[in-house]
Amino acid sequence: MAIFRVPILVTFPGAGSPGVNVWHIRTIADPLAAGELSQANSLIGYLRTFYDAIKVYYPAATTISLGTVTEELTSREIVPTMAIVSGIGTGSAPQMLSLVITWKTSVASRRGRGRTFLGPHPTNCMQSDGTPSTTFLTDVNNAAAALLTSSTGFGNGAIGIWGYDSPKIAGKENPRNPLDARVLRDITGKNIRDLFGVLRSRRD
Repeated sequence: MAIFRVPILVTFPGAGSPGVNVWHIRTIADPLAAGELSQANSLIGYLRTFYDAIKVYYPAATTISLGTVTEELTSREIVPTMAIVSGIGTGSAPQMLSLVITWKTSVASRRGRGRTFLGPHPTNCMQSDGTPSTTFLTDVNNAAAALLTSSTGFGNGAIGIWGYDSPKIAGKENPRNPLDARVLRDITGKNIRDLFGVLRSRRD
């Protein structure tokens, strides 16, 4: 079993490019075996399907591609493949606005939660009051639900949240010691608010 860090690069014209969505996957095949790469390709394929389903909500000049995939505990690299997804949306909303997906796991605390900031977005995703459109929310919810179904149906391998194994001890160091033990928890749910989040690194 191995835990891999999977960076998805979102490249777009303007400040803050490329953006990165960092995902984590768990493979169950023996390390260094052909089965491991095959499983990684399958799980990353689910991620590509997710982005492809919402490509209309990325401006036409945006590309979504796979970065360098590394094992968390050893920094060992593997070389899975993912075809580039190209945005097909029209126009561009402010680049710092993102729709945010909060991913849930079996642990209802910060260490068991993860967030994915989607964006930049085209103008067709926004209502006149500045909130995400109903169609936009519905399509992203459906794509996220399909990703959950694919991950939970994969078996012991999965897409998950790489978080601390145990709660932070009250009164101890803040932020936490990065050497504290971590574990991958499978994603089991999601939540998407009817508001845009802000990534300050993506300024117009």
